[in-house]
Amino acid sequence: MKKTNQESLQRTIDSGLENLSTDEIRAMIDRETAKAPDEIDMDYIDLCFALLTAKENGQGSKKIRLKKPVKILLAAAIAAALLVSVITVSGALHLNIPESVAKLENGNAEVDTALENADTTADSYQLTDTSLAGQLAEMGISPVTFPEVITKNDCAIISVENITNTANISTDALVQFTYQDIPGTLLIEQFRSDSSFRGEQHIIVNILSGKTVKANGMDILVFEREDDCILEYKDRNTLYTVYLDGDLNAAVKFAKSIR
Repeated sequence: MKKTNQESLQRTIDSGLENLSTDEIRAMIDRETAKAPDEIDMDYIDLCFALLTAKENGQGSKKIRLKKPVKILLAAAIAAALLVSVITVSGALHLNIPESVAKLENGNAEVDTALENADTTADSYQLTDTSLAGQLAEMGISPVTFPEVITKNDCAIISVENITNTANISTDALVQFTYQDIPGTLLIEQFRSDSSFRGEQHIIVNILSGKTVKANGMDILVFEREDDCILEYKDRNTLYTVYLDGDLNAAVKFAKSIR
């Protein structure tokens, strides 16, 4: 924030600016506070408020003096307003996901693992005849709904592993693939109970942006990071997480192909 010489301000007061109307003075304040934070002249704003106070109290210019406490309170108020503005814009630009589902905290996303406030019921299961769905069914994971892109010619499945640790809680599978030479991973966790993860949260760090994509009746959360993207969604008691070393466009394409 800029500062103005105190004597210069007092000369401005004595030059007859007190003849301005209260509306004109308020307009001067509005114009100054509309500037970028580092361009705002706090002393100038303090002067305007002093003039406004004097005008409303019927004081002459000789009685107007800049008071430090007023300036401090004003600076705090403007700083608070700027902070709210930055937070609001940041949320709007970087995480276009309802706050009840995921919140942006210091560049990280806090995600409700249960996705209780998202759509979490698939409309259909169109990929049950694919080889991947068959392998997952053999592990006990069925029905499944995943990106159809994984089954296409420009995508190669490298491995499908059963990584279950605690069978009485969930059955877990890890699918590794490449999409146009871009590495990717699909993690599927099918829980015994839909309430297994209710009330839990997990963190996705270093988020650049986030959005919700609607596919197959479900809300697909898409998070963009510097070097990769993450997709998260849930169908009843099954959680899906896709890691893709691609850009946001590729991630959205994956999300929209979920069948």
